[in-house]
Amino acid sequence: MTGCGDLTEDVLIGRLNARGDGTTQVEGRRVIVPGALPGERVRISPWHDARGRVRWRIDALLEASPERVAPACDQHAQCSGCPLRHAAHTTRAAHAAEAAEFAVRRRLGLSVPVSTRYTPVAQDGFRARLSAGVYAEGESAPVPGMAPRGDGPPIDLRRCPAQSAESRAALSRVWAEVEDLGLTQRVRRLTLSMGANAATRVVLSAAEPDDVAALRMAPWTPRPRWTLAVSPRTDGPGVEAEAVTLYGPEALPFEVDGDRLHARLTAWTPQTPGSLTALRAATLELLACTAKSRVLELGCGVGTLSAAIARRCEALVGVDMVRAAAEDAATNMAALGVLNARFRHGRADQAIRRLLAGGERFDRVVLHGMRLPFGEALTNVLPAVRPARIVYIAPSASAMARDLATLRGYTLTRLEQLEQMPGTAHPLTLGLVEPRA
Repeated sequence: MTGCGDLTEDVLIGRLNARGDGTTQVEGRRVIVPGALPGERVRISPWHDARGRVRWRIDALLEASPERVAPACDQHAQCSGCPLRHAAHTTRAAHAAEAAEFAVRRRLGLSVPVSTRYTPVAQDGFRARLSAGVYAEGESAPVPGMAPRGDGPPIDLRRCPAQSAESRAALSRVWAEVEDLGLTQRVRRLTLSMGANAATRVVLSAAEPDDVAALRMAPWTPRPRWTLAVSPRTDGPGVEAEAVTLYGPEALPFEVDGDRLHARLTAWTPQTPGSLTALRAATLELLACTAKSRVLELGCGVGTLSAAIARRCEALVGVDMVRAAAEDAATNMAALGVLNARFRHGRADQAIRRLLAGGERFDRVVLHGMRLPFGEALTNVLPAVRPARIVYIAPSASAMARDLATLRGYTLTRLEQLEQMPGTAHPLTLGLVEPRA
């Protein structure tokens, strides 16, 4: 495949990889073909990316899969955000379940089938949070969006159908003001979160001190229910941690099953609010709390699940690494009249040691995992809690399996998935973990 020239291949796609791209064999090598589905015959041709690596793209769809659906997005071919928009729900669910089962089998040596719960999240308009870089193509004006997958123009998030109509409109409004103020060259990243009743929070990021100063000093026009902040960080959690609010309320409101919650900057806000009702129900079912249960919730955030759990048990203690989240959780529970929940700030493993040393006891544990595993610092101390049930909530089944491989005395007994972000290969995976017999 060196010196591609005009080489083309007619190939049959075999399966999907972890990102949801089709894979096949070309000249004896496994290659990735974005946009292809298993069982399809396509004509592909190579191209070189910015690093000179050979990539493949579809030139013609010769035999389509019956699971192929219209992506309904004019940027789909170049966008990596929703790589499976062209696949039916059944294909997405089967692919995600296979990936989770493989991770569990490889890491734990267990065969645990996945149960897929129906989540009433629409294919479009489900995202309430976005992070947009600022990109320009040739002589065109900068746009807030994402780098393309391939050699096409930048992905403009103002046209992204996965975003809610409110978030697209808010992004368009704030970017129009950035353009009117002549600040497009100053902004490196823009993060936007939508809350209840069109409440909007925007953080503008700039890397250079002069750019940060220019954004702070600009004559912004305050809008009702809007918060505007400026940060000197352009990536990672520091974007919001170091942000300075220019105008608007400190906290963003949102609702879950009628529970009104608030989250300040640095505290987590839901990207897919429509999936939270199903997540609450699944978590409660797996926990199987009794009126005498005592629950330890690690990674509790601002209490998105805490209120529902606390109403079913005797007591709940929540822990979060973000101080603002733990403080907001306590404020939210007090406002909701949930009086049997307490919250602490700190690392999960250190919090467990302090709680046990203080005489606390728990029979249920909820772990809110991220895409990376908690690690052995947590799994080494967690057995000392001696819970009857652990519910691990993970956007990455592989990270969950890596953690459970180092958890002594416990085994995974049940796996469930919620498709919280349709069109992607990343469902939310819930694992029920119980003492090993």
